Amino acid sequence: MAKIGEWKNQAARDAYMQAYASLSKLWTIPSTEFDIETSYGTTHVRKCGSGEGTPLVLIHPLGGNGACWYPIIERLAAERTVYALDTIGAPGLSTQTAPITSGDDYGRWLDDVLTGLELPHAHVMGYSDGAWRACMAGVDGSSRLAGLILIEPGAAILKPSWKLMLRMLSYAIPPSEQNMRKAAEWVMPGSVVVDEEIACSRAALGYRTRTPWPQALKDEQLQAITAPVLLIHGSATVVTDPERAVMRAQQHIPHCEIETYPGATHGLLFQGPDKPAVLQRILRFASEHDPAELQLAD
Repeated sequence: MAKIGEWKNQAARDAYMQAYASLSKLWTIPSTEFDIETSYGTTHVRKCGSGEGTPLVLIHPLGGNGACWYPIIERLAAERTVYALDTIGAPGLSTQTAPITSGDDYGRWLDDVLTGLELPHAHVMGYSDGAWRACMAGVDGSSRLAGLILIEPGAAILKPSWKLMLRMLSYAIPPSEQNMRKAAEWVMPGSVVVDEEIACSRAALGYRTRTPWPQALKDEQLQAITAPVLLIHGSATVVTDPERAVMRAQQHIPHCEIETYPGATHGLLFQGPDKPAVLQRILRFASEHDPAELQLAD
């Protein structure tokens, strides 16, 4: 029988909630928080920003949560409303009540969230393995999807190499603060991981995740994504082969715009000299693909 995610014990949950609260204090702009009912449980949402642009929904990476966008949220929310989700079935403030056994479940979950938010259209942006989950909204054919923004999608496009998996495993045993910082330095050279992020990542180990690992989408799944797609890579990323990933995306995703930033790493969205250009590219894509009828209605 399929299981659902759960905390190991109350002490583990309490430790995470404390770490989450500390990370949330780094959020730089006013926001409201609430929960949305879905077929898989309640999803915690952090809403901020305003403006005429089609709303932007954010799917965080592995080990993150809805508060992890604090370094870039002010820029993202300058012209449109932004909803940052705590992924269902992962450590955070969402509560899973039904099993998630495949990527298709994530597609249905995201559609449930958009429905619960009463958004006729939204851009969905996912970073790292969050991009895999975002992809499933496109594969599912959600009519609410205005655009799909995939930042360093890794396993969504190409199967991870054994070399990558073994390297990541070496940092996970033991899951110490020192190893977490070493992993961050390898994946995002020169990055500055604040203490609040490390504390959240360590506390997240107290959660038993019961959801599938990301798997590269099949050709027919990529071909089923009819929404406009923006794919962003750093040429020096270690989580995938960007040249092969770009080639596969070009071959199979019907409407795909691609940006590869020379010398940039997996952390290009949050740090480094390309960060302003990456954020500007994201916002330009969203503006160019805001549904025309909504623009007229405004």
